[in-house]
Amino acid sequence: MFYTIEEKSNMKAAKQRLNLYAHYYLLIYTLLPIVIIIACLLFLYKTAVSVFLQIKYGSQYLGLLNSQDAVWTTEDLSKSVIDVIVTVKCKRAPDLFIEEFKHRLQTRWLSDPTEYPKLTSTVENFLGYSFYLKGKFSVNSCVHIEYFAEDIIDVDYIQTYLTTRSKIGLPKNNKIPWEIFFILTKSGVYYNQLYMVLRLSHIIGDGASLINFFVNTILDQPVTTSLSIQPPLQKSALNTLTEKIETIIKAPAIQLYQNLIKEKDVNILHREKLSGERLFVGVVEKKANLINCVKRIKRKIPSTTFMEILLTAFSASLSNYFKKKGAIIPINISTVIPISPVGLSNYNMPTLTNQVSVAILNLPILTKPDSLLVRLNAVKGEVKILKKSLDYQVNSLLLSSVCSIIPSSLLNHLLNMDTFTMTLSNVPGISKVTILEGNEISDVVFFTPQRGTGGLGFTILTYDDRFQLGLSIDKSLISSRRDCQEILQNVFENILSLQKEVFRL
Repeated sequence: MFYTIEEKSNMKAAKQRLNLYAHYYLLIYTLLPIVIIIACLLFLYKTAVSVFLQIKYGSQYLGLLNSQDAVWTTEDLSKSVIDVIVTVKCKRAPDLFIEEFKHRLQTRWLSDPTEYPKLTSTVENFLGYSFYLKGKFSVNSCVHIEYFAEDIIDVDYIQTYLTTRSKIGLPKNNKIPWEIFFILTKSGVYYNQLYMVLRLSHIIGDGASLINFFVNTILDQPVTTSLSIQPPLQKSALNTLTEKIETIIKAPAIQLYQNLIKEKDVNILHREKLSGERLFVGVVEKKANLINCVKRIKRKIPSTTFMEILLTAFSASLSNYFKKKGAIIPINISTVIPISPVGLSNYNMPTLTNQVSVAILNLPILTKPDSLLVRLNAVKGEVKILKKSLDYQVNSLLLSSVCSIIPSSLLNHLLNMDTFTMTLSNVPGISKVTILEGNEISDVVFFTPQRGTGGLGFTILTYDDRFQLGLSIDKSLISSRRDCQEILQNVFENILSLQKEVFRL
């Protein structure tokens, strides 16, 4: 029987996992009593640290970070920053707009320190555990203006500046987990266009949580989602219990595979050592069109998801980049996919939380024949494998409970961040919105933090029924902004080409 390259790769991965379960279960569960003892000791150690901090700081102490927030403290907070560039069509003088914006933040975010403690506290560290301490700072500590000599500043200029700015870190030596700054010219020329940059440590919240929060506390109302969010499938109590038991049983083996056995990616976009200096490149769709293209493809191939189409378009774009550079095209690249169980279905509860789990998708890059429809089928095959696995559930268990008891220095070694090439984050967005009584937000592009040796981050936000794409990459992997822009522009072109190919069937 003839197998395609993709099928052979899938069979190899499946065989690796079967061998893992067959050969390592006995070892894992032989060591399980030791692991349980260590976990109990770490829990007691963590409790002792918390009690000591409570005695030392009294009412100023607001507790240790929970498990899903603590994951983002394995390095200093400057390494866990979500960068967001917001373009505002400003109807009033920039100075007046900024003062009104500060006033709104002061009254809605900072006036009551107990309402949003993540925004009003500093993040400290003691004996390997991060904790919140009531902060003594005002809105001026976190919101400021950057002046530049140039008379004309565009979004490309802001993205280039972000490369320099990202190396500075967050306020108070990375103890305040957020900052917002505005870009102005010294001459005062702004052409009704104002750029606002938000830099938020991931400990504050995930993408869905942050959008919900900003909608409810900063933006003008009302707001609706630009895409419908499919609710999680409801499972019976028996199925839920069975899945949880299976997750607990298989968790050690799956974690062993992910952190110790899984081979590292080998391609020109993955290196053992990164420079730490990143490029930030964003491309936005000028007129709403491509989301309708995606919907038409979905209607033509009903079993296809929105995400699978975007993955296909980006996969083809990366394949073209490898060809352009004359590099060996990998069969696939390991891609970290954050998955949120909540989505953006509720705009009534402005909470700041991390609820996402992650799973690693083997994104097909080399396909034969090299057609977008073949590539789409290969992507769907890998997504199907991922859905059948328990990776998401196991990682959710790890992120929501286990990580909280492990000191950050040890956690950094246990969470192997060196095998994957890319992080891909898709945040379904909102309809066009205004801020401060009628100032229109025209575009929003965000960039994910860099973890381990995964130096490539691809982001998708749907805003105003238009795609807003972001690419952040370590300069040791790609040093040309033009190459990055071409990769993103090709994603748009590939969606159109896939639509043509599908409707030729």
